[in-house]
Amino acid sequence: MKPGVKGKIYFSRRDFLKLTGRVAGLSLIAGLGGWKYISQIEPGDLELVELSLALPRLNPVFSGFKIAAISDIHIGGWMTFERLTPVVDMVLAQEPDLVLLLGDFMHGYGWDDEKQACADSLAKELLRLSERTTTLAVMGNHDYWTSAPDVRRALENANVIELSNATYSLTRDSSQLHFCGVDDIWEGQDDLDEILAQLPAEGSAVNDSFSLCFF
Repeated sequence: MKPGVKGKIYFSRRDFLKLTGRVAGLSLIAGLGGWKYISQIEPGDLELVELSLALPRLNPVFSGFKIAAISDIHIGGWMTFERLTPVVDMVLAQEPDLVLLLGDFMHGYGWDDEKQACADSLAKELLRLSERTTTLAVMGNHDYWTSAPDVRRALENANVIELSNATYSLTRDSSQLHFCGVDDIWEGQDDLDEILAQLPAEGSAVNDSFSLCFF
């Protein structure tokens, strides 16, 4: 990201630039339709998409700040521990300043021993990310359809910071970059008013959720 004026829209107290793509293989095609495509047509095709974004309120101290975003992991279906490893490798190779995990960590419905084993494998891979850089997460609808408490436990075991209608701020010199996590809208868990109430008046903000990501 770099300072400038480009693609600006107005959203309450913040100017956000909509992120129209998501970094790393599985997340480029979102939702159930995307999962059907990736699982039935090209399950081995991983793609990295790079986007350069200009934020009008971004302080120059954050110029070149690199974010890696991953969504729709859906571990427990086609996605296995062995297949997740190269995705994490790909992200780490980019040396991001921060990682965003945009929900739907689990696949299917309900919770059993097999789901727990998948969650344990997921935590091991996500720990590789959090050991290298700050890693933030929001929940997706499948995380509620399986077991939100167990998914949250896996994120905690991976030292991933979950933002459930909450904010997280990074400081460089005296300037701040704020990350706002919107909980899942499909399950009615989102509360944007709560987030905006927490958001400081100064600095640029990134608003991330399972459904979309705004800057």
